[in-house]
Amino acid sequence: MITASTELKNVLKQNSSIRAGVGCLVEYNMNLLTNLDETNITGPSYATVGGKEAYKKIFPLDTIIKSNRPAFAGVKYAIFGDMTSGDYRDPRTTTYPINYRMYYPGLDTIYKYWVSNEGSGGTIAITYPKTIIANKIVVKFEISHAIPPTWSVYGTPVGGSEGLLTSGTDSNIPSFSSPTTAGVLTLYYTGSAWTTDASLHNISAYVSLTSIKLTFGGVTGKYVGIIEFSPRWVKDISDYIVNLDVNKESSSNSTDVIPVGQISANSLVMDLNNYNSSAMQILTYDRSDSFAFDPTKTYLYKHVELRPFFNIYHSDGAFGTSPNKYDKIFQGTFYIDSFNISQYNDVKLVALDGAKILQETLCPPVLCESYSVTAIIRRLLDNIGFTNYNFNLTATDKSVISPNYWWADDTKTVWEAIQEICRDTQMTALFDENNILQFYSREYVYTARTADWAFTSATDGSTLANVISLQKEELPSANQVKVLWQSAVTSNYEQNADVLWKSDTTFLGAAALTADMDTTSVVDGTPTAYMSLQPITTTSYENVQSLYSFNGFLAIEEEIVEYDGIEYEYIDLAGAKQTQIITSASDTFKYRALSKPGGENFKPSGRYKIKNREAFGTSIAPHRAGTDAQTASWTINQVVFK
Repeated sequence: MITASTELKNVLKQNSSIRAGVGCLVEYNMNLLTNLDETNITGPSYATVGGKEAYKKIFPLDTIIKSNRPAFAGVKYAIFGDMTSGDYRDPRTTTYPINYRMYYPGLDTIYKYWVSNEGSGGTIAITYPKTIIANKIVVKFEISHAIPPTWSVYGTPVGGSEGLLTSGTDSNIPSFSSPTTAGVLTLYYTGSAWTTDASLHNISAYVSLTSIKLTFGGVTGKYVGIIEFSPRWVKDISDYIVNLDVNKESSSNSTDVIPVGQISANSLVMDLNNYNSSAMQILTYDRSDSFAFDPTKTYLYKHVELRPFFNIYHSDGAFGTSPNKYDKIFQGTFYIDSFNISQYNDVKLVALDGAKILQETLCPPVLCESYSVTAIIRRLLDNIGFTNYNFNLTATDKSVISPNYWWADDTKTVWEAIQEICRDTQMTALFDENNILQFYSREYVYTARTADWAFTSATDGSTLANVISLQKEELPSANQVKVLWQSAVTSNYEQNADVLWKSDTTFLGAAALTADMDTTSVVDGTPTAYMSLQPITTTSYENVQSLYSFNGFLAIEEEIVEYDGIEYEYIDLAGAKQTQIITSASDTFKYRALSKPGGENFKPSGRYKIKNREAFGTSIAPHRAGTDAQTASWTINQVVFK
């Protein structure tokens, strides 16, 4: 819900004519508009454990420049020694009792962030391949680990030397007591200096930089997590607006059978023109390094952030000077989805709210057993690093169910998954004007919601009538059932021609190493040994004695080994034990015929003939059948939910 001062509400309720204006801010994230990669970022070295850099793959440094970063802190990954009592809570519960959620990190985890070494501060620098423009800098810390006691931000101007932009302490970094800005340190350019005071932001001014740098202090026994470090350029394009249309809850429908079970998005359609015939002032952005930023131009690019607003003029307004004081009422946060620029610099663009991010992100592989619906959604959104959501529930909400099992379909988007969950559980979801995805349970909608605005058809005291027309429509009764179904389609069409080519059947299998392999099994580049394997089955009913293919490739740790035969043992007709390398099905028939009848007299020995080590350019390495070497340094840590 949009918040407004009492004075502004009175203007809207009591005045028959209102003076209003329209405007929009566009915000460019320079990390997304330049060709950055890990070579453009320098930071502290990772601590080494067992000769390897700890956390480098789980907490990579280049994540701080990735797109779709969380809006604020709240997702903590477990690091041994950095977990305190109460960090873990039952993930299945409807509500979560603390401000951040604890998860185990992994190489395949979709959302990642960077952490410093234990107890250490550090310095992170980003060098840009071309000059950037900035009047805002955002640093996001994952404060569930620790809040750095000190911080400093530096910048290098074009043709100049690096200098301090501003510095501060942990008091400048919002804590979890500010839930929508937790961990987000935002710096604003005033025209001459940098400050953390948003009211002093001068969006008409900017600085040109070639690099930025962040330094921060460490916390004893703790890690400092950094989610994002990005310079921004905020520009006011209000003078270019010809028409602006904000469509709230664009996917909702008044004829739905029930008023719950919906998830809807907001959209923005805007027409622009600069009325300048001398040169194009609104351009399609070019990411190439040779394309230079021109602060007099306005650039359009997919995912650029827009914040439309209305200016309502009244004597008690927070902005401007009398008699032109006004309140600025922002209508939400939108991201450009498509746009069209004519030869006359007429522009029509369409933008979507935060739903656009969820509509373009595929579901992660998540399986939940006995999770509440809110816990499923929480797990799903945290997994992709989407933290700007909120649940609206009653104190004893009985409309939130807990299915026995729920799993994500990785062919669908996160938005589609949430739509199905809301439809099946009669929850409602929408993005508010602060870009927070608000979920409302059925019980909350029916019992806890109160009217935010009163509609009157006649003057009531100082409040004027605000109903222009009223139309009553009888909707279907609430006990009506909506059936969603999909027909089965079959075909009896018979082919009358053979296919041009058909691939052979291939098999994928897994096996355990039952004997050590070392690098001496290769002499002068020629394999001289066998590898001993035991096939792994998924059920106790399978009786698989060997892999299905007589030749193929096997991945063992970081090496790929090629084999070209399976050793079989058999008892011949004379009663003597023999061994033979089987390379094809015809070999199987041949030597089965030479053995005594009975399956026990002809079976694989478990050894596979090695044809090639180091296949596909991998490196040869020793491999151990046991796990003692890998688990020697492990420590068991028991987790107890509180």
